[in-house]
Amino acid sequence: MNNFQKWLDTHIEEKDIDTEHLLQVVCKSNNMHLMPVGVVVDYLKHGIDAKEQADVKDILVKIDFRNGDTMHFLNYIAEFIANEVNPSEDDRFSTQTLTVQ
Repeated sequence: MNNFQKWLDTHIEEKDIDTEHLLQVVCKSNNMHLMPVGVVVDYLKHGIDAKEQADVKDILVKIDFRNGDTMHFLNYIAEFIANEVNPSEDDRFSTQTLTVQ
């Protein structure tokens, strides 16, 4: 586990964020995704490079300093992840995807 991963775990714990909490995001194709916060945290730990991790840490520190809402940022990242998934080609997400009308 690298320093960023340890720091992020500590930050999530200090903010008392439930990693099982489901974020509801609508992607550009109008599909709604239900994504646990833990998926977003795992993406930040393992899905981005060290430079991006440093940028994420800087953003979260600024949000914290200004008494902002970390969940708002995590939801933003969840939207990015959802837009990277094409539900019609990826059956792993088909049970968690609903079409918004």
